[in-house]
Amino acid sequence: MWRSLLLSLYIQCISVFGSDDDDEKTYSFKVNPGGQLLHHEETRDWLMKISLNAKGEYSCTVERPGSYLFFQSFELKVTGAKSVEGYAFGQISNPLNPDEYSLDFDSKNVGTIKQVDGKFKSQLQMVYIKALQGTKEEL
Repeated sequence: MWRSLLLSLYIQCISVFGSDDDDEKTYSFKVNPGGQLLHHEETRDWLMKISLNAKGEYSCTVERPGSYLFFQSFELKVTGAKSVEGYAFGQISNPLNPDEYSLDFDSKNVGTIKQVDGKFKSQLQMVYIKALQGTKEEL
């Protein structure tokens, strides 16, 4: 049985300007659970997709399809946006209950989606955040 793993996803998704065309790239990257070696050495493959549409809306999806890992925490951050919306999904792409995560947008144009301590049930497969591109001065 897997023990709860601490994985803090701190990703700066948006801080660049794009073209007016839809532009999508998918990257695969390795994650070392908790940033340290456990009783065994393993890394996990995750997918990160960042898209920009003609309306100037960016979306960032970070996921591990078919994940069976359990997490103590997660966080995905976007900077330089005018507005944000976001969602988190558990096993089999079922949305997490809204009380398990929070979406905050502050006066410095930083949007953050993360777990709610004490409410998050440790099951996470995907985090999605969408942001409307800010002006050059806001970035």
